[in-house]
Amino acid sequence: PEDLPKLKSLCGDMKWDCHAENEVVGAEASTVIIYDLVELHFEAFTRAINNLIIITTDSTEYASMVNSS
Repeated sequence: PEDLPKLKSLCGDMKWDCHAENEVVGAEASTVIIYDLVELHFEAFTRAINNLIIITTDSTEYASMVNSS
């Protein structure tokens, strides 16, 4: 969340659209950048037509998909 203003500014400078994941249902784009993904959201991954870029940071926390028992 603290990076959101910087990301929106960068997208504006580059003339890119910037949307929250819940705003892209049914939309498609030639390039999709997913930033600091916490959970797998199938919809976000299927929006990219040509390029899918996933950016993680030191603060990215992953939800375990493996049963630890």
